[in-house]
Amino acid sequence: TPTPGGAGSHFVSHCGDGCLFELRADPLETSDLASRHPQRLARLRAKLEAYEATAFNPDRGGNTAAACEHAQGVYRGFWGPFMR
Repeated sequence: TPTPGGAGSHFVSHCGDGCLFELRADPLETSDLASRHPQRLARLRAKLEAYEATAFNPDRGGNTAAACEHAQGVYRGFWGPFMR
């Protein structure tokens, strides 16, 4: 959870079914437009799913709760090196 006024305080922490931003007008991604443009979000999601069906995606193991906690705590919402 971002600290108000701190680093990352303007970032959307969870997008649910997807986020949609106008990057030229909102380069910091502070205003999620997904609810105002559901058809556009659906169209982009379909494109992404079609691409993912053809992309190489090696097995990287399962989710590790400790790694997620590390990303949220130590790296303040970003992924970084983690080892058990």
